[in-house]
Amino acid sequence: MRRRSRAVIRGNRPPGPPLSTRRSETLPARPWRICETACASSAELCAVASARGMQRFAAEMRTSRARDRRRATACAVVAALLVAGAAPSKAQACAACGCGDPTLTSMGAEQPFATRVRLSAELTHRTQAIGADLARLRIEEWRLDLGTAWFPTDWLGISASLPVLWRSAAWPAASAVASWGLGDAEIRTRAVMVRPNLGGHMFALVLGLRAPTAPTLRDQYGALRAESQPGTGSFAPMAGAQYGWYRDPWSVAASSIVFVPIGHGTGGIAPGPSLRTGVAVQWQPDVRLALRLGIDTRLDGIARERGRPDEDSGGFIAFLSPDVLLSPVDDLLVSVGLRIPVVNALRGHQSEGVYVTTALTVDL
Repeated sequence: MRRRSRAVIRGNRPPGPPLSTRRSETLPARPWRICETACASSAELCAVASARGMQRFAAEMRTSRARDRRRATACAVVAALLVAGAAPSKAQACAACGCGDPTLTSMGAEQPFATRVRLSAELTHRTQAIGADLARLRIEEWRLDLGTAWFPTDWLGISASLPVLWRSAAWPAASAVASWGLGDAEIRTRAVMVRPNLGGHMFALVLGLRAPTAPTLRDQYGALRAESQPGTGSFAPMAGAQYGWYRDPWSVAASSIVFVPIGHGTGGIAPGPSLRTGVAVQWQPDVRLALRLGIDTRLDGIARERGRPDEDSGGFIAFLSPDVLLSPVDDLLVSVGLRIPVVNALRGHQSEGVYVTTALTVDL
């Protein structure tokens, strides 16, 4: 007893079953089942992990594809915008790019291309004298012509103009009579038969009509005299032709148009037919500057007043026409010119002074 208690006190275990018996009791009877269970659990875990991985991979692929599609769409939109900005359409291009020629041209002499639109405003000052001695009439006139031109196709152009006039008529024995108002409107069509191809020749036919849109001005005594009226009061069909030649830095423009008034106009006056021609040579040393020199002529028929010929009407006159054309920016043209009478073969007592013109033309 004493020995046994000492063993317990010393911490020694009491004797038990053999070690082999204890190990057999703690280990299972079939140890390979643990491996099977572990393998099955591992397989299930792998399957779950694989399924989750596949789902995650598929989601990432879908996200990546959507991201790629968005990037591709954005790149396509940016590329389209860059192409549209870098290569504008013909309607947005400048006029020189649209017609393929840098020649500066005034209103009515422009080269055609589809969708071309121009606006213009031309201010002209002139003086004229009719009659002799106490019957001599002196006329001073300021004229503002507002015009537009449109080319729906490469060969057809349509233009229209409407003048606003201020006119002063004075006789030696009477005070001057000043008046202002709308003048006679004009509409023209231009059919281009031969188009210049990067320089060369252009030929066009012109048809049009001048309509009596000007009102009859009156004072307290009634209608003013025909000389003070801003319009002729009669229709005038017109027809003619235009020619152009372009080879940078030189160009030539020529035109010939005949007006044939119909019926009697203001004050019972029936104007005679009128033939107007012009030839000009232009030198353009720079894309922004051009110098032009031309000859303009007018051949008027005799007018009739109440059936009788007017002695101070009709005849021929020629003008020397220098012009300076300046384009400070694209599609904007400013021109300043003179019309200096050099040949005066008008009938009766007629004389005309120097015409001073200033014009502004814009291509839209």
